[in-house]
Amino acid sequence: MVCSLPGRLLLGLVLFPSVACWGEDLAGPAALPALEVSIVAGGEQWVEPFRALPQRMEVLVRHVPSGLPARGVPVKWSLEAGSGVLQEAGVSTDSLGMAWARLQLGEGEGERWVVADVDGRAGEPARFRIEGAWPPEPSFPDGQVLQAGSEVWVQVDNPGPSPEELRLTFSGVPAPALGVREASSGAREVRVKVPPCLTEGHAEVRALRRRLLGPGVSVGVKGDGGPLLRLNVGEHTVVNDPSGTHCLRLPPGARTDYLAVVQITSPWANRRFGLTLTGVSGGESPLAGGGGSAPTASEELQWQSVGTGAWPGGGVDAWKPQLRALEEEALVASRVASASVDPPPRQNISKGLPDLPVFRSGGEAEVPEPGSVREFRILDRELGFRTLEARAEVVGGRAIVYQDLDAPAGGFTIQQMEAFASEFDDAIYPVVTQAFGSPSNLNGHGRVVILLTPQVNRLTPRGSDSFVGGFFFGLDLLRGRTGSNEGEIFYALVPDPDAEFGDPRDAVLVSRVLPAILAHEFQHMIHFNQRVLLGGALVPEALWLSEGLAQVAEDLMGEEHRRRGNLQLAQRYEEGNWLRASRFLGAPTSGALLAFQGGGSIVERGAGWLFLRYLQGQAHDMSHHDLLVALTRATLGGVANVENTMGRGWAQLFSGWSGALYLDGLGVNVDPGFRFPGTSLRDGVGAVSGVFPLRPNVVGSRNYQARGTLPSGGVFFVRVAPQGEHGFSLNLSGLDGAQPDPDAGLQLLLVRLR
Repeated sequence: MVCSLPGRLLLGLVLFPSVACWGEDLAGPAALPALEVSIVAGGEQWVEPFRALPQRMEVLVRHVPSGLPARGVPVKWSLEAGSGVLQEAGVSTDSLGMAWARLQLGEGEGERWVVADVDGRAGEPARFRIEGAWPPEPSFPDGQVLQAGSEVWVQVDNPGPSPEELRLTFSGVPAPALGVREASSGAREVRVKVPPCLTEGHAEVRALRRRLLGPGVSVGVKGDGGPLLRLNVGEHTVVNDPSGTHCLRLPPGARTDYLAVVQITSPWANRRFGLTLTGVSGGESPLAGGGGSAPTASEELQWQSVGTGAWPGGGVDAWKPQLRALEEEALVASRVASASVDPPPRQNISKGLPDLPVFRSGGEAEVPEPGSVREFRILDRELGFRTLEARAEVVGGRAIVYQDLDAPAGGFTIQQMEAFASEFDDAIYPVVTQAFGSPSNLNGHGRVVILLTPQVNRLTPRGSDSFVGGFFFGLDLLRGRTGSNEGEIFYALVPDPDAEFGDPRDAVLVSRVLPAILAHEFQHMIHFNQRVLLGGALVPEALWLSEGLAQVAEDLMGEEHRRRGNLQLAQRYEEGNWLRASRFLGAPTSGALLAFQGGGSIVERGAGWLFLRYLQGQAHDMSHHDLLVALTRATLGGVANVENTMGRGWAQLFSGWSGALYLDGLGVNVDPGFRFPGTSLRDGVGAVSGVFPLRPNVVGSRNYQARGTLPSGGVFFVRVAPQGEHGFSLNLSGLDGAQPDPDAGLQLLLVRLR
């Protein structure tokens, strides 16, 4: 969990057991599932001889059949054909199961094949096709002028052996080849249709051979921009053209304004896709030193997964992926360890959820007395186990507060610990269980242990701009496993004003954030019981959805305290979610809804929470309670879970959500699918940010281009105010005008604002 603090951010985590830490409880390494290796990015590239690849080659290594990422696996890279030198190869997979390499081409055109392989592989290795080629170059007779919308023959040098794969771009707008012929001079000519959306002036024409983009040449163009798209205020259209050649021409007009939203609706979280958004204003806009025109306003979209780094070092963001890897490896271990146990059938909520016998609780246990001391095992910053002793300070009806005997001076008073137990008993337990379902009871006495220990403080390197506040560890709900405390436990930091175990944090600060941590992690505990122990799921829920559900638990606590009239405490529960949402809206291309950056960045968690708020408002045929219970108990995961629960396709839901991020509360009468019913998005974000942070660039007075890559669940916003007599045309294609990747689900939402 990440929640807001003045100048700081707090991280709570849900963890599960790891093969790497306690393999003695499992079948030996030979019993582990096989591995599969697949391409994530850079699978087919074209580049000039002697140059380095424009994109690194990336692979994902996963366990079979679970599909979970495998970390620390050596990847063997080899160049099987053609000349070149491999670079950055020979490293093991990171905590996301990813590894990469680059290639510097040698001399000569033709294919190169790079192979990535791993020991213990099932299926085929990953094979990258790299084509060395000289870039194609179009040419036109001096003084030639093209008519927009007409078909013309264009001479192209270096078209390659399959020139029908060529595409030409006119001021960034792609035009696929319609035919190829030999010219009288012996050169190749390609027939294309000049994009109808071009207007009077000059266009820069470039040839694209697969993904190899050649130099540009200027040519005169005549045209009126083609048919106009006419929308009334509040109306919208969605373009998902698989060819990537469709243009939207917006008419000019005083004070007309549109929102354009580029959306990657792919459900595959481990993918990235190239795209180019081109805007053509029309008119002559010469290039410096040339006679053509090109986009004079541009944006580069660059998204990279977070580096995983070695621990310690690199701050909390470097540690989160390590812990995420433990969670994922844990459920691989569960598959191996439970191979001889018949799990219950995967069932929908309407059919009931049977118990899984191996996880059944023991009988009733004696409630510990205040002042009694017991041992606990805790996962430490080195990802091993540490034994500590703690005293039962407060015994409540639903919570027992233990404090580490090594807790530093200046910590909580007994009254403060009593307040934590009271808040859990009287508010957190009833509210969160009513919304999501019941927890397990391995403790046997129906109480949850809140363990306050400086070992949590140690998890954060000194000087970090965020800190680990606490976590729930699913291993504790599995009996007979090394490191398991065999009971329901939260681990939380303690006040450390003298900075003995990390940066100084006093009791006031920790007391402020601890209740939200408890609510958040209690939902994770319930989720583990409902999904894994009762539902029998042996794969983890997608991180973005799991965290979004836990953050909704914080919302529910805020609502409860507002109902009780305790506005100050309500704000403490709510402010973290709004801050994370603000971070995402302020930089939406720095994260994505389908997070795959290890433990999930602040931006990604903000996106996930906003999506859950959107689903709550859009679930018209079910109550909030039924929605939350269905998502929590489901054995499906991520996108499939949402589609099954909502009864709607992912592309539709994602498109509505991403549009609502800007349109909700704007004052424009838009489709109800572009709203957050029950949520004042702009007011909530404005309360923590001062202003609404999603402020797209405004284009329309001159040519424009945005290019780069976005991950699955990525979104990009632009406002368009058409200027000039010809209006403004928009085109969305693959990278540099290539045909969009069919797996990207690339689409453009356009809404008229005024």
